[in-house]
Formats: sequence, C-alpha cells, structure tokens
Amino acid sequence: MATETITTRTKGMDPVSVEYDFGDNLEEAVEAYGENVVFDLYHDQAVIALQNYVRRLMKQGKTQEEIQQAVSAWRPGVSTRQRKSPAEKLRQLLQGVPKEQVQKMLAEMGLA
Repeated sequence: MATETITTRTKGMDPVSVEYDFGDNLEEAVEAYGENVVFDLYHDQAVIALQNYVRRLMKQGKTQEEIQQAVSAWRPGVSTRQRKSPAEKLRQLLQGVPKEQVQKMLAEMGLA
C-alpha cells in the first residue's frame, strides 16, 4: 500500500498536509478497513452524486416523472452532464430581462 498526501485548507488558517494510506485498490481497502466500511463510504458518495444529479435535473425544470426516468438510467461514476450550446447559455443568462433591454444591448453591440 502506498501513502497519499492529503492537503486540507480552511479559511483564515494555513493548509495542513497529512499522509494516509487508503490502499491502492478495492482489495487493499477491504483488507485494511473491512468490507462494511468500504461499502458504506461508497454508498455515502453515491447518494451525494445522485442528489447532485437530481438537483441539476430539477434546475432544468424536469418533472418528477422525467427525473425518475433519468435516475433509472443513471450509473455512479458515469458523467451525465450535457453541454449547453452558446444559444442556450445566452437564453439562460437573459431570462427575465425585458425584451426592450435585450434589443438595446444587441444594438449597442452592433448585432441588431
């Protein structure tokens, strides 16, 4: 097993670095800490990852049914982020800005 340097920072204090051996692979981690500990840590992080995914879907305005469908296909560790097009990003930024103000900004930039 190889030790790993972990650096921790907190506001207003100098960072602290420590050495810790987590094991180099699943088998070493289970051997060192036990199957229950390894599974519990995996489970905790998987729950957090799933909650983050659901939050992103909620912010996209998805319904409960759409979220459940997406979650049914979700797998821990597999990226689910979808890149937004420049037009989608612009629409999101301008959401709630009065149409007249948008037209004025576009005209000032020579785009309208």
